[in-house]
Amino acid sequence: MLRPLMIAGGYRPQQRDRLIVMTTARYPNNIMPAAHQQKLDAFEAAIREDMATRVRYAALDPMLPYAPEPNLFIDGTLLLGEGTRPAFSPNGAEYEGLSSSLVACNKAELEAYFTPRFEEAEEVAVPMNRRPTQESLILPPDREEIASQLEIASQTNRHPWRGIAFLLDFTMTVETDLSRLAYSYLSQNKLPQLHNLSYLVTRLFQTRGDKKGVKLSNIRTSFDYEAAMAAAKEKGFEPVGEFLMRHKQELVGMEGARFSDYFAQRFSEQGVFADRHYNLPPSHQAAFTHQVAIEPELTKRRRMNPA
Repeated sequence: MLRPLMIAGGYRPQQRDRLIVMTTARYPNNIMPAAHQQKLDAFEAAIREDMATRVRYAALDPMLPYAPEPNLFIDGTLLLGEGTRPAFSPNGAEYEGLSSSLVACNKAELEAYFTPRFEEAEEVAVPMNRRPTQESLILPPDREEIASQLEIASQTNRHPWRGIAFLLDFTMTVETDLSRLAYSYLSQNKLPQLHNLSYLVTRLFQTRGDKKGVKLSNIRTSFDYEAAMAAAKEKGFEPVGEFLMRHKQELVGMEGARFSDYFAQRFSEQGVFADRHYNLPPSHQAAFTHQVAIEPELTKRRRMNPA
């Protein structure tokens, strides 16, 4: 059974004739230049491209891409309980507050599930029996195993009774009035809500100061896909520590930078898991940032070589 905290999908433009009428209404004197109308194919292609990009980023972490409100569903029973509840941001950027509060809901549910199991668990002594036996011996989980189960659930988007915490699939699109986005694209060559690296670096880090010095574009530009794939086939995938040493110069600025609460925070200081991390452990944050930076190139390569 799946009962996620949040389900979200993508959007697609309305039918072309309606898109033209509704976008034209945004122009001065309700007149769309003919040259702009010829760019509608490119606009629709850009929307499809952005949805495909969000699919890949959601695979890295479901809280990374922006989930559009027209195709977003939340488990309403969260509002019936006390304690942590989902809420929009009070002053614009509504999804920022919503996603942050949903992460808090997930963290609270995971702690509520695993805490009593942790407290009831005891240190399990492994029997020192050298004689073979035909009976299977299943030891109950000890506290370390339960704490590890908590971290694994938070790092892999799993949930002990929901099945999955957040379900985002941007291939599930709903027809939406995109005349505002179309007008911006046609008249200003800007596409709001585009998942470029400028948006993503803002999503990744806690404050402007934390993202200072982090240049995702430099990482993307210097990424050599062919060399990386050849090295992976020859040597396999290297440990995180070796990866970080090799990319130390590219990841300058990461040291001391605080990730957003969506991706990295400790569990409750007053709880039994105060020394455990929700989602990304600090040792993996730089590697995750590198993966975010090169994902557009990987997505492009996957389309070129679908096999």
